[in-house]
Amino acid sequence: MQFSFISLFMAVIFLAGCQSDRIRVYQAPKDVVTLNKRANTDGPSLSWNVPKHWQYQQPKGMRISSYLVPGENNTFLDFSVVKLSGDGGGLRNNINRWRGQLGLDPVADVQQGRDYKILQHVLGDVLWVRLENLRGQGMLVGIFDAKGQIYFFKLNGALSQLNKESKTFEQVLRTMQDRKSTRLNSS
Repeated sequence: MQFSFISLFMAVIFLAGCQSDRIRVYQAPKDVVTLNKRANTDGPSLSWNVPKHWQYQQPKGMRISSYLVPGENNTFLDFSVVKLSGDGGGLRNNINRWRGQLGLDPVADVQQGRDYKILQHVLGDVLWVRLENLRGQGMLVGIFDAKGQIYFFKLNGALSQLNKESKTFEQVLRTMQDRKSTRLNSS
């Protein structure tokens, strides 16, 4: 009895839905897809150039760019770019975090000349941080504030190789440009 009631109900639904052989076509508005919704549209959209011998790596985690820089005896430096909003955690906190990564003690205050220098560019100053430890490891960091978006350009690894790539790293920073505007000054 239950089977016949369900069959009858399904037949009524089926017949009610088949009143017309006409195919209906609807016009629906297309969805507008905006890439990078979290990007700060008021600030620059940065790009930069890297040397051809640097080997691209798929960015992972917070990285927006990642490369291996080949050196002697099958060694590599690690190049990365991370973009954070706000002040990116603050200069002293970041320097102390990087110092900790190299096994160095934190500093109580950060001083220009001792802890960083300034590279002047058309888009704004880039803070240049150089750290090294007694185990032969080091790190170069370029920090650029793009109107509320902080870019951290970081190159780290064996100090001997880092010294050889130091000028190249600086040139990478100097190729930084706002895709909406102009190229940074190469002076």
